[in-house]
Amino acid sequence: MEKRQRIIEEGLRLFMKYGIRNITMDELAKHLGISKRTIYEQFKNKDSLLLQCIKSLSTDQKKRINRIMNESAHVIDSIYRIIGEKSVMMRNLNPLFLEDMRKFHPAIFKLIHKRDELEDISLTEQLLIKGKEEGIFLPELNTSLVTRFMWEMFRLFGDDEVFPFEQYDRSEMLDNIFIVFIRGLCTANGIEILESYKHADHTQTP
Repeated sequence: MEKRQRIIEEGLRLFMKYGIRNITMDELAKHLGISKRTIYEQFKNKDSLLLQCIKSLSTDQKKRINRIMNESAHVIDSIYRIIGEKSVMMRNLNPLFLEDMRKFHPAIFKLIHKRDELEDISLTEQLLIKGKEEGIFLPELNTSLVTRFMWEMFRLFGDDEVFPFEQYDRSEMLDNIFIVFIRGLCTANGIEILESYKHADHTQTP
């Protein structure tokens, strides 16, 4: 299992840094200092390896987000720290990674896209409900409707055709679009907390 996990971790790192198509199984084996045959003993093909890489990434993200939710003082704190996680990943992710997956591994792309949609919708509604309970978000909010809108907004953030990666900085988009939208959901108390966060860096997790 240690050998398998090492292949997954290095494969994910290289795919995210250089794109999926640019990393062959030969190159991965060279980076790991093992034979290509050793990789194929663990994974029948590149699709199989890629799927396990994505699952590993998803598991790690879930753990980090759960930790954030448990440690945060309130929902605004959770949101800023989760945004920090997403922003760091976006900055470190080569746009070719998603583009290659969409073009050359469509079955995996569809599977991951659907799963991410369900998980993000669940997390977003959970945050909205928590914010209402804390008196930070307006009590009359339709959390299901707002959740759906926020998912579509995030989907657009990742659309290279609508917002080309080389032209629009994702962190700047979050600050100028998402945070402004969140402000509109807040009570007076929520706005006060949100404004205090604009003047401090709460986007990095330890």
